Amino acid sequence: MISFKESIELLLHNTNNLDSCSVRTEDAVGFLLQEDVVSLLNMPPFDKSIRDGYALLAEDTQNIGNKIKNIGFVSAGEEFLGTIQKGECVKTMTGAPLAKGANSVIMVEDTKEEEATGLVEVLKRLEQGENICNKAHDIKAGDLVVKKGTVLSISNIAAIASVGKARVSVCKKPKVSLVNTGGEIVEIGGSLGANEIFNTNGPMLKAMIKEDGFDLESYSVVRDIEAEMQSSFGSGLNSDVLLVSGGVSRGEFDLVPEVLKNLGVQEIFHRVSIKPGRPLYFGKKNKTLVFGLPGNPISVFLTYMIYVRTAMLKLSGIKNYLPAFKEGILQKTFVQQDSSRRHFVLVTIEKSGSDCLLCPSTNYESADIKTLSDSEGFMEVEENVARIVEGQRVKYFTWK
Repeated sequence: MISFKESIELLLHNTNNLDSCSVRTEDAVGFLLQEDVVSLLNMPPFDKSIRDGYALLAEDTQNIGNKIKNIGFVSAGEEFLGTIQKGECVKTMTGAPLAKGANSVIMVEDTKEEEATGLVEVLKRLEQGENICNKAHDIKAGDLVVKKGTVLSISNIAAIASVGKARVSVCKKPKVSLVNTGGEIVEIGGSLGANEIFNTNGPMLKAMIKEDGFDLESYSVVRDIEAEMQSSFGSGLNSDVLLVSGGVSRGEFDLVPEVLKNLGVQEIFHRVSIKPGRPLYFGKKNKTLVFGLPGNPISVFLTYMIYVRTAMLKLSGIKNYLPAFKEGILQKTFVQQDSSRRHFVLVTIEKSGSDCLLCPSTNYESADIKTLSDSEGFMEVEENVARIVEGQRVKYFTWK
């Protein structure tokens, strides 16, 4: 059994960025950008109106009640071919190019149009340039729009799309194969027989993978039978990550490590000095990372968040791949009998000013799903710490 610190070091040492690929801009949210996106054009590419109104000369609005002649109409995507002179205006929709000769746009609500005569009465004075977005106001040709190394957000996608770039180079995200093991598992929606339970880990892990933005390539449930495992694991080794739930402890039916060994997977570590999650397995075959998670749901949840998510973020090129630990104040004294392992304790969290107050859950087992559902984070208790008193600052991370 290895220490928590050593297990993280081995995990990171054996996890490298995936290659780059080209994806459609609209599909690139959450990916790490592998190129500088530089604009080849000005944005906007012309002076345009930012309001529905009338393009005119600002000096024609200095006398309230002044009437000017409407000589045309232009909407977005069109162009007024004439030139505005003093005493003239062109009705202009939002986004439409500014008519030649105009230097401002008066909003419709600040005018009164006489349909019979085509005259427009001015009800507000304007300064030159009002309600206009000038050419290249947002982006100039040659500007850096989004820099390499950015984890793309929706607003980044909008900026890239605005300069007409249809595809971008990004770091690939891992494709995941998920296998649940256990002869007692029944898929949700089915009927339970004697000594059977509903599949908790499968739906939970699928939801976590989806929430993290990774691609679940295949999913299967197998019994604790070597031939079934070998077939399912063998297929899963074609993915970037093979994730197995259950079958990694030391029981008679815990066959996962041996089956993986027979398939050529190199074991990097098996059993870590953490609680919960001690039976955790990590291995590798070629470039495929293989995780064997313990079968109990709280252990699965914790080891996914600390190990699997960390590895998949690193594969994706993300720099902040480790869980984001914060500091909070312990609300209730915590005592444990066995302090030999790194302990991650479920807590509820209450906001108090700028601080967070943590209340540790007690008397729960790693299969107690309701306790997990009611909790909001894990408090970290280092090795050889048997007691933490109320009011002490402690480290924790949260998923809510």
